[in-house]
Amino acid sequence: MWHVPAVACAVLLCISLPGGAIVARERCARFSPHGGPPPPVAGLLNLTVDDAAFVPMMPIALKNLNVVAEHVVIPPQSHGGLKINAMRLENMSASNASVRLIGPNRVTVHVWNVSAAVQKVNFSYTYWAFKWITCNGTARAMVRNSNASVLLNLSIGTDHLLNVTVGRMAIMLKDLDVKPSIKNCPVIDVVVDAIIRIFKDIITRQLQEIIPTVLGPMVENKTREVLRGLPVNFTHAPNITNGKMELPVTILPEVPTGGELPPEDASLYNRPHHHWDISILSSRSATNNVLRFLINRSLLWISKPVQPEYTTALIQPVFPKLYELCPNCTFAVTWNVTDAAWLEPLKDGGFVFNLRNSVVDVEMLASNGTRVDALRALLSTTSSVAQLLIRNGTLNIKIPSARLTLANATSPVGPINSTKLSADLQWILDDFLLPVVNHNQQGFSFSVIPKGLLFNATADAVAIGLDAASLYSLLSARLKFW
Repeated sequence: MWHVPAVACAVLLCISLPGGAIVARERCARFSPHGGPPPPVAGLLNLTVDDAAFVPMMPIALKNLNVVAEHVVIPPQSHGGLKINAMRLENMSASNASVRLIGPNRVTVHVWNVSAAVQKVNFSYTYWAFKWITCNGTARAMVRNSNASVLLNLSIGTDHLLNVTVGRMAIMLKDLDVKPSIKNCPVIDVVVDAIIRIFKDIITRQLQEIIPTVLGPMVENKTREVLRGLPVNFTHAPNITNGKMELPVTILPEVPTGGELPPEDASLYNRPHHHWDISILSSRSATNNVLRFLINRSLLWISKPVQPEYTTALIQPVFPKLYELCPNCTFAVTWNVTDAAWLEPLKDGGFVFNLRNSVVDVEMLASNGTRVDALRALLSTTSSVAQLLIRNGTLNIKIPSARLTLANATSPVGPINSTKLSADLQWILDDFLLPVVNHNQQGFSFSVIPKGLLFNATADAVAIGLDAASLYSLLSARLKFW
């Protein structure tokens, strides 16, 4: 069976370097972009989330509870003859958490089986039984099997950003263990019990007062920090009913515009959503703005190693100089979209995908980790797409036509004719790849595509649906909180 990355790599090298084995068919004209990206305008994205969508996020979020613990400091206390220095929390963890969308515009977060340690702290105790002698000591404390619930309120601010504020918080400390160690005083059970009781009262009261005051600003500030880094506006408040939240988001183009939505985007407000734990319906303008954002942040790229059985030994007879740079090395292909990518509508319901000056690198990888350039070029393409649908782990795609070019091709072993290279690749595309793609009626199955993913691109919108299990597989690999 042919492996597509390996064959593509071999073809790219063979037709591009001097003495290549494939003869070009010059019946394909050189690609010429037709006008560039459309004028930047704002676009509408509708986001729908239900309770189940938050389940995969909880294990990842709980791993970051220590961020909260680091900000919890109980100031010095004095009570009943006991004076305690400042106390800090550490090693906070929890076994489970859940999120409920209860409406109107409210969210509750429940956290169970919370544990945390109070760092070793110095104290002094003055007791009448010791004739008012002051005893010094240290203590450690451990909070276990405790629960907490937080009510979050959602609203839209005057700056068109989503505000998340902490409404109220309840903390239930079920198991608080305090172990004091007293110096220079007789150890009497009643005294130790008194010290433990006062410690527990102080820790319980202070944690219930301090944690909400710490958590509130953290949630609010972090939310605004994240949203200010995104090209988004919120003009409508979230609509939360029956465990589901609908949130329309205006995606801005990151260039000065009025922020008005194009007329065709208005129809997306009332379009029904798919029944998924997370549903996204993005207009064409919003999709183009998302692509622009990803490109500007250098986030649209992929690097793929070629199967290890395909090494530079395959090209040694034709390109001995290239082989000498990295004998018996494997290959890797990197594709980085650095300039522009955008969608345009077709009257028949499909769309045109445009890609301008993306960077393609073919590298040779030595066993010691050294990477040697084999080929670099700029790839541009215009492809008409009649169907692009991913469902049940299967990709269904129809591409009636595609035109591409490689420009500014370079190699360490000699000059490259970019015009000839483009024509040869176009021939391979027209005579081999597109017929295989367009004549396939069952679709293409890939193990990397989650079964619970829907992706459907049409002339006016892109629809995405995810179930909770598929979301977890994506989050566990990519998402980091805080």
